[in-house]
Amino acid sequence: MTQKLTAADLLARTEAVISAATEVFLRYGYNRTTMADIASAAQLSRPSLYLLFPGKDEIFVAVIRRLNDQMLANFRRLLPKLQLLESSLQRFCADWGAHGFELMEKHPDAADLFNLSFPVVREMYEQFIKFLAELLAKHGGPSRLKVSSAALARNLVYSLRGLRETARDSRHLREMIRLQVEIVVAAL
Repeated sequence: MTQKLTAADLLARTEAVISAATEVFLRYGYNRTTMADIASAAQLSRPSLYLLFPGKDEIFVAVIRRLNDQMLANFRRLLPKLQLLESSLQRFCADWGAHGFELMEKHPDAADLFNLSFPVVREMYEQFIKFLAELLAKHGGPSRLKVSSAALARNLVYSLRGLRETARDSRHLREMIRLQVEIVVAAL
C-alpha cells in the first residue's frame, strides 16, 4: 500500500530536492549533473525524484529561481537602510556581481549557473535589471543622460558581467564594480 503525500509533505520534499540539487549543480555544473546525482543528494530514489520533477531542466530552473529570489528578497530588505543612490547601487551591484564570481572561485563548475544560454539565467538578469531600474527611477532616474532607467540598469548589469570576465579575484572584481558604479553615479 502506498502512502499518499500531503501538500505539506510534497512541498517539504520539493524544497529538499532544490536544496540538494543546488549543492550538486555547484559541484558538477549543469552538464555533468545527473538525475541520479540529485536523487542521491536528496536521499530519494530516482523514481521518487521523477514524481517531483519531470527532469533535470526543471530542477535547474527551480534552483536558479530560488537563488535569485533569495538574493532579491535580501536586497529588498536592505533597501530601507540604504538612503543614498550610490550606496544602494554599490551594495547591490557588488553583492550581485561578485556572488557568482565567488561561487565559481569555490566551485569552478558553478559557471553553468550563470550561463546566458539558459533562459532561466537570462530571466535572473532581467529581474536584477528591473530591480536596479526601479531603484534608479525612485531616485530621479538618469537626469543628464538621455536614456531610460531601464536602459541604464541594463548597461550597468551587463558591464558587471564583463568585469567578471577580466577580474583576477573577487577583491579585484569588487574594486572594478565600485569604480563602475561611481562612473554611473557621476554621469547622473
